[in-house]
Amino acid sequence: MNKEEYITQFREQMLPKYIELAEFDPYIPEKIIKLHPIDVQKCSVCGELLALTAFNEDDYMCRRCKNNLKQKKRHKSS
Repeated sequence: MNKEEYITQFREQMLPKYIELAEFDPYIPEKIIKLHPIDVQKCSVCGELLALTAFNEDDYMCRRCKNNLKQKKRHKSS
C-alpha cells in the first residue's frame, strides 16, 4: 500500500469516526487550571499580567520587552 492509498483509506474509514467523536464528545478538562495571584507579575513596560516564567530573576520587565529594548539599542548604535 502506497502513501496515497493509505491516505484515501484513512479519509474513508477513520476520519468520519474522529469527526463524530469530536462533535458529540468534545474534550472538556475536569479541572480548569487557574494561576494563583502569586504566580503572575505585571510588566512595568507593556503593562501585561504575565506568568513568572516570562520574567528573568529580579526583573521588572518581561523578556519580550527586554529583547525589544536590546534590539532598539543595537540598531541605534549601528
